[in-house]
Amino acid sequence: MSETALAMVQTTPGAVAMRQGWGVIATHPQAEDWACANLRRMGYRTYLPLYAARVRDPILRTLSRIVHRPLFTSYAFVWLDGGQWRPIRNAYGVRILLMDGEIPAYALLSDVEGLQTGEMARLVPPPSEGDIMAPGAVVAVSRGVFQGRVGVLQQKAGMRGCVLLMMMGVLRKIDIALSDLAFATEDENPLG
Repeated sequence: MSETALAMVQTTPGAVAMRQGWGVIATHPQAEDWACANLRRMGYRTYLPLYAARVRDPILRTLSRIVHRPLFTSYAFVWLDGGQWRPIRNAYGVRILLMDGEIPAYALLSDVEGLQTGEMARLVPPPSEGDIMAPGAVVAVSRGVFQGRVGVLQQKAGMRGCVLLMMMGVLRKIDIALSDLAFATEDENPLG
């Protein structure tokens, strides 16, 4: 086979070798658990980052309970190992599999591993007022253009912190003043 023919085969979309990693799925509203359960039934490994939130009872406003909510509303991760990924798009609850051209888009492995490492810390009930924010805490941006967004405090340096936010289907690291952050509460409406 000539070098030109070999180059054409390697750049043909169907001939591109898929790599392993976490793909990002966008789900239908409030269908994250359902989409992940359907994908697991189909044989795929999924990861849905959760956090604990204190919510008030709709009837007895003085009663509150702890619930686990998706950290990134309408998003979850699915492990792609180079095999068939097209059935993912047809799974119940899945709106789309985020794509990079004709192949699935991948989240950075280090970012997803960081989320998995902090999973147990996020499932602990929210701290009371006055507690100090530590890396791994679920926070809400209280001021600025990202106001209302919920994310994970990844690290702190002095009076600034690095927060992981899901925006446009990609985990983004945002450098922000710690004074512009608050612990996520039941009143927060994560925009994902």
